[in-house]
Amino acid sequence: MAAEAAVHTAALNLGDLLTEKADFLRGGSAVGEVRQLKEELIEVQRFLRDASEKQVSDVAIRDWVTEIREAAHDADDAVEAFVLKVERGRMTLASVAASLKHKYQLKKFRRSVGSIQKRLREIDGRRSSCRIQDLGNWAGNGVNSCNKSRRLPQWQKDKQVVGTETDVEILLEKAILCEGDDLIISAITGDGGSGKSALARSVFNHAAVGEAFERRGWVVVSKEVRVRDIMKELCVQMKKTETMEWELNLMDGLELPELQQRLYKRLEGKKYFIVFDNMCGDEDWVEALGPALPGDVKGCRFLLTMRNPLSDDEEYGYIHTMKCLDSDESWLLFLNTVSEGKDLEDLSDIGRQILNKCNGLPLAITLVGGLLTKLQRSISEWEKVLEEIGCGNGTIQAILDLSYQYLSPELKSCFLCLGFFEPGATISARKLVDLWVSEGIIPEEAGKTRDETATAFLEELADRSLVEIKDISFDDRIKSCVVQDLIRDMSVRIAEDEIRFERESSDKSDRCHRVLDCSQGRFNGSIYGNKQIRSLVVRRGAQPYLFAGAFSSYWMSFQLLRILDFEGCVEMKQLPTPIGVLFGLRYLSVRDTGISEIPRWLPRLVNLEILDMRGLSTCFRENEAAEAALRKLSYVNFNESDVGEVAKMTNLSELGINLFRIFDASWLFHLLGRLENLVNLKLNYVKNLSLDGLGSMHCLTRLKIHGEIPTMPSAFPPNLSHLTLEWLRVREDPMPLLGRLEKLECLKMDGALEGAEMVVASDGFRKLRVLVLKCMSTLVRVVVEEGAVAELRRVVIEQCSGLEGLPEEMVRNVEELKVVASKRVAARLRGEDSDMICNVRFVHIVDDSGADY
Repeated sequence: MAAEAAVHTAALNLGDLLTEKADFLRGGSAVGEVRQLKEELIEVQRFLRDASEKQVSDVAIRDWVTEIREAAHDADDAVEAFVLKVERGRMTLASVAASLKHKYQLKKFRRSVGSIQKRLREIDGRRSSCRIQDLGNWAGNGVNSCNKSRRLPQWQKDKQVVGTETDVEILLEKAILCEGDDLIISAITGDGGSGKSALARSVFNHAAVGEAFERRGWVVVSKEVRVRDIMKELCVQMKKTETMEWELNLMDGLELPELQQRLYKRLEGKKYFIVFDNMCGDEDWVEALGPALPGDVKGCRFLLTMRNPLSDDEEYGYIHTMKCLDSDESWLLFLNTVSEGKDLEDLSDIGRQILNKCNGLPLAITLVGGLLTKLQRSISEWEKVLEEIGCGNGTIQAILDLSYQYLSPELKSCFLCLGFFEPGATISARKLVDLWVSEGIIPEEAGKTRDETATAFLEELADRSLVEIKDISFDDRIKSCVVQDLIRDMSVRIAEDEIRFERESSDKSDRCHRVLDCSQGRFNGSIYGNKQIRSLVVRRGAQPYLFAGAFSSYWMSFQLLRILDFEGCVEMKQLPTPIGVLFGLRYLSVRDTGISEIPRWLPRLVNLEILDMRGLSTCFRENEAAEAALRKLSYVNFNESDVGEVAKMTNLSELGINLFRIFDASWLFHLLGRLENLVNLKLNYVKNLSLDGLGSMHCLTRLKIHGEIPTMPSAFPPNLSHLTLEWLRVREDPMPLLGRLEKLECLKMDGALEGAEMVVASDGFRKLRVLVLKCMSTLVRVVVEEGAVAELRRVVIEQCSGLEGLPEEMVRNVEELKVVASKRVAARLRGEDSDMICNVRFVHIVDDSGADY
């Protein structure tokens, strides 16, 4: 593969040095030399497109690309090392000594820049002999907002699955809804990308399945997924709760027998259906699941998806083998992907030729379709894609590679980070964005934060079908995604060359990135080769001695480390002290670990921007807050006496805070109101706590509150655009207060009200676009006065069993409506009240038994 990701990152960091750290260069010729190196890297990038196409069959070009990649990595390392050494000197040395040290480091850095420039020119000198041409930028460069796909609501996407109707009916008849009280295990088999998971999802979501089973569960099973995680996930799904993530955190400390017992109790006496997706063979989970299953299975069903044929067919009630889509089904899926189902007119002929190369494989069709949506709709552009697919003989691998080649350098860098996550993992969009920004691969764009740019990149990858959206927030943002196996395998394969990605322990010593997998006791404690490593992800399942046994020199050897991720390592009881010298660390996650105390050396990490502490019971104490760079702090605990620490975090833009140790929140809100950069606040574990004082936080635009409160606060922050209220259980109608928020666009109320009525005044919610009402069984009536909610476009109402109906004024301008209600209300909406919703573009009405209307 080409070196575009490496060149992009190096050029980006050189640009940041020229803008954000310009004083480090002290003007003069140093600035010119750095700018020249950046321009040379950008210039060489124009030739990498042609080199990428030719290197497959030409060793000389392949070597040329490798040398470019190595030079780019060295340039990136030189910038990072120089910046960190200057910053460290300024913090630890007296002014005179720091100045002398700075001069020395600048001289050394300029020598490195000169050496890299010389190498680049020598490499570029061989370009003509390799006949590498300037083909300019890729057609798919950047985020193509002009051809951006409209994101359908998830329930509408489920209805767009193509070619599975007959298969679903067969599976229901022969495997899921068939007669018999015994536990029946069935399977779906087929090649990678054939649509096994999509078919299983269609069965799982079928209305008849919702009516037939009291409990349903879906877990992804792969070689790298731990048995405990599967059991935890099933425990949560087998209990109908709105606090799934919170309960997962609670179960982190439970041993396997305790999880088995908990699952047993939740399955006992229930009829359940569970899908085990992405099976790879005879995993340990099969044996572990046995003790968790009650003897009285009452017609329960398991459905497995797997790529390889099964060894013993007799163990399975029914085996369904996937078939490729026929020509009509393929064309329908192609149209849905490329043009939202509309006719292609003059592109139909070339479109069908491209489609023939996909051989009826759904993954191939969606990948090609996603690629074409980002190109100009011209015959010449599509003919070029056809030619390039043909050069690879139309194999799925050729289509995968082409999808990558048509990414911009920025998107390629982002795509290569997908291999950091385990196969089949549900990837948090927020975490992915944080990793990309911390990696230094997201460019600064005018009028946008880097987080916003990274979010747009994620949406672009989703539009191209390189990631699959799993969950969408109520305001249409991606919450989580998954990566198909073949796509993830490609990400890992390319990353091994492009960014020297390494999984598990190894004797290799020249890696820039590395994922340390300790789940089976593998651990490489060598200090050699760690200097260049930028990202270190420690997998859950590591044994305690692996942390305690690592020498101080091991952690200190990661001189350029930006990302350190311990998420889920419940075996880790404390952070190794030497981590405090990792001066360049930007991202640290100790989420859901066994850490019981925040180390006092945390303020030394002055470049730390993101600290994820969710799931920890420990508190920040005095002088433990990292003051300088911290932008995001997730679910920290503060004692009442130490809330003053939050005032030191002047750079905070996003804060999640647990309030169960706070008895008077007014002082906290007063301090938070001083933080001019704080725009996103999440308050958790609110318990009978007065929230008066919230209104003083004028900078907030997003607020989430979780927990019971005695009364609504006297005022909310006036500039809120997004508000989520979970389990407040207030009795008074909150709508008169909330309706006065003039900038509010999205409102989600989940278990927020225990009263019977909501009244929206005629002048209320002038800019509200999205309204979600969930889990309010006492709610009987919603009254919307004439003229209110004129901008409302999406309404979701779920688990409000007492609701008698919907007011016409609420849905008059709505484009998307989802209602999960009683059979009586559901029938009315499809019967006597159907005129009220006849102009709504997307409608999904389900009764509380799961039946679709």
